[in-house]
Amino acid sequence: MATSVAPELGAGAGVAPAPGAVRARHARPRTSRLPDLLVGLAFVVAELAVLWRTRPAPYWGDSYEVYRHALAWPERGSEPVHHALRIGTLIPVRGAIELLGRGQGSYYAWPALCSVLLVASTYALARQLGGFAAAVLATTAMVLTPALVDAGSGQNLTALQLTPDVPCAAFLTLAYALLVAGSRRRNPLWLAGAGAALGWAYLVREYAAFVFPAFLVAVLALKVRPRRWVWLVLPALACYALELANGQYVYGWPFARLTEASKHGSEGAGATTKDRALNGFWDALQSNPRGTTIGVLALVAVAGVVVAHRHRLAALVLGSWLAAFWLALTLTGGWLHPEAPSLRNFYIRYWIPVLPAAYVGSAVVAVALGGLLLRLLPWRSLRVVVGSAAVVAALAWYAVPSVDLLRHPGNDEPAWNAVRAWLVHNEPRRVLAEPRAARTLTFYTREPVGGDVVWGGAIDAYLGDFDPSRPPALNSSFRGHLPATRYPADDALLVAPTGPKGEHLPGTSLYFDAPMDDDGWTEVLDVYPLRLYVADRSALAKRLGLG
Repeated sequence: MATSVAPELGAGAGVAPAPGAVRARHARPRTSRLPDLLVGLAFVVAELAVLWRTRPAPYWGDSYEVYRHALAWPERGSEPVHHALRIGTLIPVRGAIELLGRGQGSYYAWPALCSVLLVASTYALARQLGGFAAAVLATTAMVLTPALVDAGSGQNLTALQLTPDVPCAAFLTLAYALLVAGSRRRNPLWLAGAGAALGWAYLVREYAAFVFPAFLVAVLALKVRPRRWVWLVLPALACYALELANGQYVYGWPFARLTEASKHGSEGAGATTKDRALNGFWDALQSNPRGTTIGVLALVAVAGVVVAHRHRLAALVLGSWLAAFWLALTLTGGWLHPEAPSLRNFYIRYWIPVLPAAYVGSAVVAVALGGLLLRLLPWRSLRVVVGSAAVVAALAWYAVPSVDLLRHPGNDEPAWNAVRAWLVHNEPRRVLAEPRAARTLTFYTREPVGGDVVWGGAIDAYLGDFDPSRPPALNSSFRGHLPATRYPADDALLVAPTGPKGEHLPGTSLYFDAPMDDDGWTEVLDVYPLRLYVADRSALAKRLGLG
């Protein structure tokens, strides 16, 4: 059912079409609007189901900082911090806090919305560029991307966390989808929406600016008349003006974000080599299931400019997006400054914004080439059967790792809910926890929605509050056993692993060497990967009949 976009991409150039032809062209999408809405809704529901099944606990690192800055925004500060300057996330998260109160609900609202937007925009873009079959292929691949499904991994940090990568990918994909729609319609609001989405992608993640040249290539390839460019430019400039105003009000310097970004490379990314920077995309893919497959899909998307004749312009739109982002992340990931790279480009989360281009581009090419091969079959019914079987088989094979992750999710959010229930029921005065777990625990002292405090006890962070300037071991592990007599004010102890998927960190006493009875603690709750203890001589232990 794939349709070529080449005739429509050129609409508006050369001889002007007759009025009747223009009306017919604009009326065509309406004939299939309802089925597309139903299929798109089905993908959205599937994405929500995946998010719910794999939901992680709020992350103690960058995501915690983003939430903290959103609570304070627009409080004036003295030193710019990159988390506090990404107002594309701070503003909606602050809105969620005002609407839902402090807690899990407001934490998850923005990343959940962006995940849904990414799926819906992928479907819309693929549907316009390659037809129904390409849309199904690309969107299914997006929903079942292992790096997005594996929310329990401490390295991915993608779905339902307050990191900028999924929102950036969502708004970039939306910008391209609206651009394609606007290139075929007279209503300028489509182009205005594309410009606003592109600008907001930059407010979420500054690296979105790397795609701007590729977006210009798309504008030219889609033959958007120059006099209509103003509808694209003005909303994007409005987003940038919002950033300047925020920088001036909060830090007294409109270009605070650019100033901070220019020195961000010194903040712990670690020295690398040019070779590793060059292989960053491949290394990131290899850390996740189906990584090789995604790499091949990216190459197919770029090669579509050559091999997909009828869809060559569509392939140019997507291939330039992918190539521009790869070049930018390779350069900033250590090729230019290996001694102080701006980012760790061997982490998959940084490459999430290229996945829509890879999926949609490869789907368009696959459908186009598959259609040519199916024409060799003599009967239409046979072509339909063979084509459908090939699509189902490919998707079923691709989905195997993600289905396994869905069957056995590594998320720890249900365990934290169990800890909250225990705290509410037993009311300990103080809970001792390592610094990272202490941060996460703050979300579970309140109702998930509404922000009401349900446990009013104190949280005592072992070795003090989390400090990123300290060695990781001082933030993440109990160094040796913790005799309860050493902490007489704490009547409960929470032990929580901080490694990927709750694994034991080598060289630490965390989790597997947790305090035993002879340290003065009695285990009262064990919900993987968390353990909760009560001090034997505490008033709480007597109340529970433990001592």
